[in-house]
Amino acid sequence: EIYFHTYPYRRSKDVGAVIHCHPPLTIALAGVGQKIIPLNHRHKFTEVPIVPWIYGSLPEHGDIATKAMADNCAVVIEGHGAVVTGETLEEACVNMVQLEQAAKMILLAGPLGKVKPVSPEAIKTFRSLVEVRQTVSGHALAEWRYWESQIKKGQRWTKI
Repeated sequence: EIYFHTYPYRRSKDVGAVIHCHPPLTIALAGVGQKIIPLNHRHKFTEVPIVPWIYGSLPEHGDIATKAMADNCAVVIEGHGAVVTGETLEEACVNMVQLEQAAKMILLAGPLGKVKPVSPEAIKTFRSLVEVRQTVSGHALAEWRYWESQIKKGQRWTKI
């Protein structure tokens, strides 16, 4: 799986960290062809592409995943897992948590009707507000700190 971890760095100078893991709800949605969409103004990804099963042990696997990711921060691999990026390791971790949270929201909302993404305008507005707040408060890693505190309290991935 080494090429999942190394190829995204070639895509952009903004990629400072890469995470590959096997989030179960994300994999379940990919198994039925359901793309993950941003359902919350905090989600940093757009509609997340899904690629057919690859293992990551060959250079072309890293190339396939990275090309599919394009300008997004995530890609889902059918029957395998997901790759996310961030400018920092903390941001990449938060992006992975948000990906799995979005998968959970889609699975919960899907039976109730058509799942609609939050608008790109709402995401953009939220980001601009957060940037101002973080500049003033210095809390650029507030969401990371929250998840870190949950882990210290004994919360685990399955409880997210």
